[in-house]
Amino acid sequence: MENLELLLARTDTRLESVKRHIEGLPDGRGGEWKALLWHVHAEFAADAADIVGDVASADQLAEPARAQLRANAGQRLERLQILLDALHAKMATYRDAVARSDVPVGLQHLVDVLIDQVVIDSGDPIIHLDTRNMYSTIDLVGPMDELVAALGPQGRQYSGRHPIAFNLPALDPNNVLLSPVLAHEVAHTAVTRELLKKLQDRIQSGPAGKQIDDAFARLGFGGDQRQTAALAQAFQSWSAELLCDAIAIALTGPSFLFAFAAFVPPTAVSGASKSHPDIQDRLGFALDVIDSYGWTPFIEERAPKLVAWFREVSTQPVLTGGAEETFLREAISASSAERRQIASDHVVGPLDSKEGDRIDQAAAWLAQGVPLVDVDGSVLSPWQVVLAAWIAGISVRGDESPTVALAAGDRDYNAVIVKAIEYSQIVSEWRSK
Repeated sequence: MENLELLLARTDTRLESVKRHIEGLPDGRGGEWKALLWHVHAEFAADAADIVGDVASADQLAEPARAQLRANAGQRLERLQILLDALHAKMATYRDAVARSDVPVGLQHLVDVLIDQVVIDSGDPIIHLDTRNMYSTIDLVGPMDELVAALGPQGRQYSGRHPIAFNLPALDPNNVLLSPVLAHEVAHTAVTRELLKKLQDRIQSGPAGKQIDDAFARLGFGGDQRQTAALAQAFQSWSAELLCDAIAIALTGPSFLFAFAAFVPPTAVSGASKSHPDIQDRLGFALDVIDSYGWTPFIEERAPKLVAWFREVSTQPVLTGGAEETFLREAISASSAERRQIASDHVVGPLDSKEGDRIDQAAAWLAQGVPLVDVDGSVLSPWQVVLAAWIAGISVRGDESPTVALAAGDRDYNAVIVKAIEYSQIVSEWRSK
């Protein structure tokens, strides 16, 4: 009896603690996270009230019905404690992400641009400084809806605008030169929600589907259902990663190539995994996508040694020679055109390779530390600024592999790029009045 009353009191106390925390969150950018937390709190509180009602009803019953109903109430309260633990962890993780002011306005604008260009249903971005040296994004409605669903069929899913967390390395959150990597991560929200299914449908209805089926049969698969299912899942995972790469390239152009090499060195001996292709393979696919957008002459002229190095590295994947790996590489190669098309169809305002001359003019000024954003009477877009910054960094530091790391690691230079993006936003808004 006392245990049940203790759980009731603890649940009430914890719900009140959650309520106080939500009330203490500021209003402003990322406020949809606050609205989502209120939704989860309301669902938990309703469940707790229902349990209290069951306990009150139990007291009107004779044994053994009274004991059974109280036991059921105790089990529901224990489950609610576990869910409150999970909620506490999420709230603690993102407690400083709403209306934060310690991230430059230019970087926040770049995040807004990513939301507008990639996410299918416009989301509300919140920026989290993560302990891991990694870029990632997460639509927070998914894990919160899972908590509510665990209450049972009475739990209601969230219907508001989705808060999307942008997780940045806490020690280097303002690194604009690496922002094309973030474009890849944001693309996962769209790929998961809709684009991977579109890609699969397009592959199955076209010549790539037959090529993949032929490779599957030729390599001797099909007898073991578990192996077949695992292979299909691996192909989906590889397709998702490379589709995100293609979307990032459509948005940011060759900047993705330089940023990827700086953040994930392409000489690393990683090998393929069930979730990711080999790094060297990804580099080769990236070069193909860049070429399809017409950027190859541009980067060959401005960074010939780097491009030659990228090509050399891309021909040296770490292979095991296994049948599964062979199938995945053949299947990915067969479906490359479909991935590029899905990315092109989805991206709003892809970076245009015909803008190379304007990017060069901005790069010449950035190389001198001047954040020029107006070229020939037209304001540069944020991704044009980022590419100009990469070109300027290469022109100053040299056309060598260490340059990508050294330029990306230069905090003072990144601060100039942030200012350029801020200025481009200000000028654009001023002229739109």
